[in-house]
Amino acid sequence: MVCAVDWNRHSCARRGHLTYSPDETELRDRLHVSTPAGEAWRCLRCGDYSVGSPHRAGPAQQAPPVLRGRGRTNLALVRVLAAERAGRGLMAITVAYAVWRFRSASASLNWILAEDLPVLRPLTGQLYEPSVVRAITLAAGRWVPDLGWAAAAVAVYGLLTGVIGVGLWFARRGAAYGAVVTAAGSAVVFAIARAMPGVSAVGLAAAAVAEAASVVYLLASARLFGIRGGGAAAIRVRRARATAEVLRAAQ
Repeated sequence: MVCAVDWNRHSCARRGHLTYSPDETELRDRLHVSTPAGEAWRCLRCGDYSVGSPHRAGPAQQAPPVLRGRGRTNLALVRVLAAERAGRGLMAITVAYAVWRFRSASASLNWILAEDLPVLRPLTGQLYEPSVVRAITLAAGRWVPDLGWAAAAVAVYGLLTGVIGVGLWFARRGAAYGAVVTAAGSAVVFAIARAMPGVSAVGLAAAAVAEAASVVYLLASARLFGIRGGGAAAIRVRRARATAEVLRAAQ
C-alpha cells in the first residue's frame, strides 16, 4: 500500500518549522504554549509545535506565505521559467564573449567557437556548420559595424536576463515584469534565427509558442499590468491567504 507524501512535513524537515506570533491576542494565545523546555509555537505549515521563539511576528495578514497545493505548483512552474531565463542569460554572456573575440577582422568566428567555446558544441551543433558561420559573419558585417558594441549589448541582455531568472526563482513581482518586457526581444531573436540556414522552422515555432505561453502565464498568475485586478488585488489575496493560514493553525 502506497502512502501519500505529506509535503508540509517534508518541507518542515528540510527547512525547519514556520512559526509566527500574530499581534492579535486571541490568535497568539492559540498558537503559543508553555512547556518545561520553554515556550513553543505552532508551525503554520505542518501544525506541530516547535520549542523556541517564533521566527517572525506582526499582524495576521502579514504572516509568511505557506505554499500548499496550487500555490506549490505555481511556484514550481515559475522556478522552471527562472531556470530557463538564467540559462538563457548564461548563454547570451557566452555568445557576447565570442562576438567580442570576433570584433577584429583577423579573428575567425569558426576558430573562436571551435577553440575557445567547445562547450557550446553539444548545445548548438548547427552553429558550427560552415554555411551558418558564413551567415553569421555576413549578418554581423552588414548590421553591426562595431562588434564591440554588439558584444556589450548582448552581455547586458545576458546579465539582465540572469538577474530576472534569480528574481523569478524567489518569486519577486518585479522580476515577472522584467520577464514579460524582455520577452518582446525574443521575437527579434526568432526572426534572425529563422533567416539562418539549418534552423528548424518547427523548432522555432515550438520555442515561440513556449515563450508566448510563459508570458501569458506570468501575466495572469502575477496579475501584471492591471490584469485580474493588478497589484492591489494581488496584495489583497496574499493578505487574505496569510490570515487564513493563521486561523487554520489556531484552530
